[in-house]
Amino acid sequence: MDLPEDKGTYILIVSVTQMKRLPIGRLGTFDINPGFYAYVGSAFGPGGLRASVSHHLESIAEPHWHIDYLVGLGQPVEVWYAISDRKLEGDWVELLSDAAQFRTPIPRFGSSDYRRSRTSHLFHAKRRPSFGWFKQQTRQTFEPEVQPRQFILAPAAPRSDGAGSVWRPGLRMSGTTAETLFGGCRHSNGAGLSFLGGVDLGEGGCPPQAISSPQALP
Repeated sequence: MDLPEDKGTYILIVSVTQMKRLPIGRLGTFDINPGFYAYVGSAFGPGGLRASVSHHLESIAEPHWHIDYLVGLGQPVEVWYAISDRKLEGDWVELLSDAAQFRTPIPRFGSSDYRRSRTSHLFHAKRRPSFGWFKQQTRQTFEPEVQPRQFILAPAAPRSDGAGSVWRPGLRMSGTTAETLFGGCRHSNGAGLSFLGGVDLGEGGCPPQAISSPQALP
């Protein structure tokens, strides 16, 4: 994973396609509705952002944090993050709490260490939330030097190349007009596309042209 090892704050976006009943440790058992879930976390330990997010993605068998249980149920699709020595967790939780497209489905999710707090670090949206909206809001509300970035983990669902071919992460898409769409940005290599691992879209929300170059799959 190419996330930086710097300290910072992140939002992990998880897609859930079916309603299920999910036990979450000592927090309780909850109905998880279809949609997109945004979890706000901070990464100030060894390995920084890369280590924290990697832990969530690799801890499905033995979940430790609340978000680990949800990741085992859904599909992580992207990460929004900012490198900063200051914890932005509280600011970002407040931002999502005030946003009309989000609701808080589980009280104290991700914040149960604070026994008197009902604050949740998990938010639900019916549609995939927009990184462009988030970037604009953070720059208007908080310090302009904080630079949110976007890291794509996987598409939320299979996508088409426009000619009937469906592709998924890790599969080659053949043809003469291989393209990928991320947040309104289009890249074509004119031959075939191989999508491997994550793609850091940076500040602009557009993938670098390099992701569209053919690569050999294992």
